[in-house]
Amino acid sequence: MLAASLACLLALATTGCSASVMRDRVFKPDPMPARLEWQSVPEPETVTVTNEDGLVLRGYRWPAKTRNHVSLVFFHGNGGNRYTAALMAAPLRRPDAEIIVASYRGYGDNPGEPDEKGLFRDAAAFLKLARQSEPRKIYLFGFSLGGAVALHTAATQPVDGVVTLGTFSSLRSMAPALIRGMIPDQFNSAAIIRTIKVPLFLLHGTADTTVPFEQGRKLRAAAADNALLVRLVDAPHNITLDQIQDRIWTALLQPASSTLP
Repeated sequence: MLAASLACLLALATTGCSASVMRDRVFKPDPMPARLEWQSVPEPETVTVTNEDGLVLRGYRWPAKTRNHVSLVFFHGNGGNRYTAALMAAPLRRPDAEIIVASYRGYGDNPGEPDEKGLFRDAAAFLKLARQSEPRKIYLFGFSLGGAVALHTAATQPVDGVVTLGTFSSLRSMAPALIRGMIPDQFNSAAIIRTIKVPLFLLHGTADTTVPFEQGRKLRAAAADNALLVRLVDAPHNITLDQIQDRIWTALLQPASSTLP
């Protein structure tokens, strides 16, 4: 979805277009479905946060079942909503972890219009919610565009570890060279990742045609020695987490001994 959206910008740029039109091609929020089908996934509780702009945003949470717990804040990609994000994040549930599914302005039934600075403010509000349960550690997980949100959050606020999946080095690097300067939002993770001091695990599918694996290489090259690029052999952009959730938690909880293949 992201690559196709950026390709469309090239045609738009030749005729001239506003920043709002450009953003409409990058951010692809879906409305909340009329009926929520949780199937075998325990239904999470709905949570609300208020960001610096005064917007009240909805997300989801699976509370931890133990007092001594960690928190993980999950950031979804450029499409979907909090419901589709929760279905993706569900395999990460464990008894000693609180899972908070963040969502952004303009997504689902959340008010506002998405843009880069706005998404960063939204992320900060959900991180503040995670701190309220007084976890012993706080981790961030970001998928695709959400990886850029997670990395910016980790660069500006204290957290204990970050996992990204299928994340680009910068949004502009994904666009045709002719229009890179016209894209109003940068999401330049390569510029800030070196400032992050906590363990970073950059998961990327080698068969990802939406955000090519080379983007993961660029992100790792820009990072400090605390970052590990994890090759998911033959994996596409959109993958389920049920087969790798154990390795993800091992990497976060035991970073010194992690050897994620």
